[in-house]
Amino acid sequence: MPDEVKLTIDTREWEDLLKALPMRVAKRAVRNALQAGGDVLLDAMVAECPERTDEPTPDSDALQPGVLKESLCDQVVIGTRYNPSVKVGPGIGTGHVAYWVENGFDHIEGGKRGEKGSHVTKHVDANPFMARSFDSSIERAVDVMLGNLASSLGQDLADDSPSGSEYGGEDY
Repeated sequence: MPDEVKLTIDTREWEDLLKALPMRVAKRAVRNALQAGGDVLLDAMVAECPERTDEPTPDSDALQPGVLKESLCDQVVIGTRYNPSVKVGPGIGTGHVAYWVENGFDHIEGGKRGEKGSHVTKHVDANPFMARSFDSSIERAVDVMLGNLASSLGQDLADDSPSGSEYGGEDY
């Protein structure tokens, strides 16, 4: 799984409305819409995030139970150099652990893999909680985001599917 998933959403129908607004008002509308969509994704990720259930090993540098789940967050990024976006996932200091949980890993004792004296003590299977949460919530997140944007711009969405996204459920 890639470290980043990009989803392009067609918002051309609101482009003229956004351009007619003062820049700070348009940015606020986009920021609020992205935040609303990011919150849907974040809620799904928190619900899917596994928690450590074993007893912590003394002198271990492993995360304490609940730390990974507590570190999940969303961040809206709006600037002039890049397209607006929302990032959803683990915070600083836990990203590597989320990657290991998502993809699986080998627990190694006695040094780094390949070093003399090191050996694999157990394999931990992948638990792709981030991919599952994305797959289960992306359509709703897009609908919430576009509904929020439409509401901010005073628009009614006539059709049943406000998401003019390129997302088809398979390739993203």
